[in-house]
Amino acid sequence: MAVPPLEVQTAIEHGQNARGWILNGYAQVEYLLGDIIVKANEMVEYAAVQGRLPHRVEKRIAKVRELLVLEGYFSQHSEEIEWIIGAFEQSQETRHLLAHGFCSAYHTPDGDFGLEFRKWHRDGDADSEMIKMFRLVDLDYERDQFTHVAQRAVTLVSLIHHDLGLVGQ
Repeated sequence: MAVPPLEVQTAIEHGQNARGWILNGYAQVEYLLGDIIVKANEMVEYAAVQGRLPHRVEKRIAKVRELLVLEGYFSQHSEEIEWIIGAFEQSQETRHLLAHGFCSAYHTPDGDFGLEFRKWHRDGDADSEMIKMFRLVDLDYERDQFTHVAQRAVTLVSLIHHDLGLVGQ
């Protein structure tokens, strides 16, 4: 017995909605990292390490960690910043697949459904293909987990902006 097309369409929309929430969460964390760097560039206590905002997220993380070694405004938030970075780093494969991966929907006649993501990437001296299937329950789990991380990042950005007198600007 075939799955009705409307059920497949609903499942695809559900999966893509979850994908959007997950990617939005990653964007919140990437903004926090950039915001810390930009704000630190305006503070005298970080003058020794001031520089341009790195484009790649791995370099942003390294720059934020470089800032956290110094005693300054962000020291009071270092535990929270490190927690957010740690959660972000643990999800890099998923982030790359959902943000940059080719997506295909698969379903079986008995109703099993998943979104498969494929991405080519450099792997040492070779190019390899990452492939991962996410069932809706997997995407919902990832969404719930990373929405929590993103909320902590947004809360921290709000606190930093409030502390620095930037709220409402």
